[in-house]
Order: sequence, then structure tokens, then C-alpha cells
Amino acid sequence: MVMKIRGIMQTSSLLFVLLVALLSVCTVLGNDSLLPPSRPSSFRSPGQLRQYLKALNDYYAIVGRPRFGKRNNDFSSLNDQETDSDGFLLNGGEKADVIAPQWW
Repeated sequence: MVMKIRGIMQTSSLLFVLLVALLSVCTVLGNDSLLPPSRPSSFRSPGQLRQYLKALNDYYAIVGRPRFGKRNNDFSSLNDQETDSDGFLLNGGEKADVIAPQWW
């Protein structure tokens, strides 16, 4: 019974080490995809320039992708609310309790 438990512990320890190694390799290799393409010192042909510009365009398409919901700006929610002609906040089409006049 002791040998069986020892074998299970060795197997699970080995699997844990392999999992950590795999995650480390994936993390290191995953960062290379975020690097911009290397620029040659001089472009020898229009095809080489075209290929570089395409790779650069693909890079900016990935890096510049919008990240919706990552930034929380509490002040923008006040600007988006409906107001009447005097600048007071409205609640469902009716005048709400006066919170503050909106001067912006």
C-alpha cells in the first residue's frame, strides 16, 4: 500500500512539473507574436517592401484592436444621461430630483 501511494505521488509530482514547464514555454513563446516585424536595413525589391508593409499592417491590426470594457470612467456616465433644457437630469422622461446642473 505504501508503494502504491508513493507511485501516485511520484506520478502527480511529475505531471505537475511538466504542466509548469509547458505553461512557462507557452508564456515565453506567446510573447514573440506581439513583437513588430523586423525592418530590413534597405528594401531590395518592391515585393520585399510589400511583404514588410503587410506584416506591419497585420501587427498593428492585432495590437491596435479595441479592448471594450477594460476602462471604467465614472464621469462619462453622467455625460450620457438625458437632460432637459435647463441642464437638469431627467429620469425616464420626467424631471428627477435635482442632482446638479450640468455645465459641460
